[in-house]
Amino acid sequence: MTEKFRFNTRLILSGYIPSVAAVGLAFFLLYFLTSADVWELPSFFAMDGAEYLIVSQNLGIDHPPGHPLYLIFGSLFSRLPFDHPDKTLIFMSSFWGAAAIALLYASIFFLTGKRLAALISSCMMGLSYLFWLHSAIIEVYTLQSCVQILFLFFGVLLARSGNYRYALALSFSLGLISSINPILAGLLIPVYIIFLIIGDFFKQGKLELWKSVLPALGCLLLGALPLLYLPIRIYFKTGYINDIALMSPYDLGSFRWYIWYFSAWVFTGNKIATQGLSGYPGLLFNYFKSVFVNLGPLALIFILLGIKETFRFAKTFRPAVQGRPERKKKKKIILPAGLRKDFFISAALLTGFLVTMVPVLDYTVVDKEVFYLPSMIFLVYISAVGINMLSPIKSKWPIILCGACVILYGFISNIKEVTSLTKETGLFRERLTRFLMIPPGSTILGYDDGITNKYAYFQKVMSLRKDLAIETIARYSYRKFNDGNTGSEDKSSRVILEFMEKTGNKNLYILPVTGQLPTPVKGYKAHRASFDPTFIFYVKSNEIIETAVPVPADVMVTGNPYPGNIQIVGWSIRGTEGGTGSRPGGSVAGKGNHDAVVRVNEIFDFQLVTRNISNDGSIYLAEIIFTDKNGTVVEEKNAGYRSVFQMLVMDRGTPSGYYRNNTSQFKLLTHPQGENMLFMRLLKAGKEAAVDHQGKKTHRIEPVPGLDKNGRKSDFIFLGSFRVM
Repeated sequence: MTEKFRFNTRLILSGYIPSVAAVGLAFFLLYFLTSADVWELPSFFAMDGAEYLIVSQNLGIDHPPGHPLYLIFGSLFSRLPFDHPDKTLIFMSSFWGAAAIALLYASIFFLTGKRLAALISSCMMGLSYLFWLHSAIIEVYTLQSCVQILFLFFGVLLARSGNYRYALALSFSLGLISSINPILAGLLIPVYIIFLIIGDFFKQGKLELWKSVLPALGCLLLGALPLLYLPIRIYFKTGYINDIALMSPYDLGSFRWYIWYFSAWVFTGNKIATQGLSGYPGLLFNYFKSVFVNLGPLALIFILLGIKETFRFAKTFRPAVQGRPERKKKKKIILPAGLRKDFFISAALLTGFLVTMVPVLDYTVVDKEVFYLPSMIFLVYISAVGINMLSPIKSKWPIILCGACVILYGFISNIKEVTSLTKETGLFRERLTRFLMIPPGSTILGYDDGITNKYAYFQKVMSLRKDLAIETIARYSYRKFNDGNTGSEDKSSRVILEFMEKTGNKNLYILPVTGQLPTPVKGYKAHRASFDPTFIFYVKSNEIIETAVPVPADVMVTGNPYPGNIQIVGWSIRGTEGGTGSRPGGSVAGKGNHDAVVRVNEIFDFQLVTRNISNDGSIYLAEIIFTDKNGTVVEEKNAGYRSVFQMLVMDRGTPSGYYRNNTSQFKLLTHPQGENMLFMRLLKAGKEAAVDHQGKKTHRIEPVPGLDKNGRKSDFIFLGSFRVM
């Protein structure tokens, strides 16, 4: 920041509106030309696109924490005359993305007084992979970023001019943020207060203070008015309501329900501050690695320079009057006389960075990286302060060269990666083909809307296959049992059985979570649909306990690592989508070469045969663990599929001496090609429900020690190896 820059709003707006408009137009053309044509893309960042299209068209309620402002704008943009309905909301993402970068350019210019610093910083953000991609797909984050930058825009104006009108505008923009992300609005309250202090908002007497506070509070509430969208839609109950909103333990529309909904408790609210202190160095490393990849290597240098400049501001402070300072009057907050505001503006930016970065570090959601965007915006402002440190250099060419490097890095490193995703329509066409092949009059049943909306989209948005009924266990369970406890296996089984009776055991297709077989249903066996292996349908069976002897031929009988009541007979892996196949069986001792082979991204059936030696009245579960060749559980990373699964291997109803044949369906997207290993941990659930878990009675589960291949006791037993081709 520079002392030579005199803040004059009218002069700046008249002289720099063309450059702001040019930046916005350039980025809009970039985003629009590289934008997607359809919602479904080979990226987990696009997983909510179908829901937003459905909700925007009928003004419904989306998943927590709710985005009323986005849905209102989405309803308006969905009326644009594009040849494909998806392009309307994709166009909206590009529009708000470009508006955000234009505002970023303007506010950084007001912050530094340098157009070059503003241009470099705005290009740094606009060309980052995260922001660019979300400006080219259907998501809420460009509108959220635009409103956040609007908040900082008015904060900088207030800090520079001390004009009371900007305090009102700042309050209004904070209210707007609450209508698109209430959690973010709560995190920004410390930044809001600091900007008010810098702008001399509280530098008045008691009476004048209340005269200024009440209008600011009114503007904040005015900005938050879109939140009324939720109670209005709940009252009329005419639009779509995402069934995750129905899974709350509280009554829909009650005060506690709003707290649960706005905090996104089911997704991220209950994941804040769950990581021990020892884990934060690794989390910070991953965060700054993401900053390095998205904003570029020069950004880290500029950020460090910006932090250094902040501390330089602090060292240059001198009180106006030497000696003991006068005691401040009660009820007044006054900046020390004679001190530069630059330090306090930088302090506000650093505070904003910390309060938006720290809470999201230990999120465990698959699209975790997108939650870094709010804190990255603050880092871009801090980097602008660092770029401005180079202003005293006589020649502008070093700064111009840095700017060129930033632009070239962002454009060259991301253009191919973004367009390779946005222009890939194969998944969309494949899903559409499979949807059209579903037998007439069928019912599609999924666990929740996150799964079924990918098919409901074709019916609700594109008006195809009105003959199909699309239901979710969560919504049906809410209506049937009148509570939010939709996740229990018992209740899911009851719902499936009711649908089986309702449909007469015909044309009911189940959509399991993450490719696994759904909860076993008594009296029925699960099979894959020929037109789509991700669909499961049930065929009636006389019994689910396999009593035939010998054991199925494709499962190898092996030694028993558990000398207790349960005998592990053997296991096998079979590819379900025409992969390279597998070698049936598998030595528990891990002898020989690879025991099974699966193809990358292939859905495969994992079969485990057990025998009840002596029925002790307990339930036994198997925890199946897929690791790499070093025995390390592969992290979820970007795939969203687990590497640790749990399956029921023996219930209380299995007679002594009987075999049980269990099959679950898995998909490992994150595992490296080559050799991998398979482990198992046997868990025993006691006879009585003795433990409270999340307000419900559950069985006390304890591991059953077994013997490893060296004959030593171990909770984790090596089953064998498998190769990913």
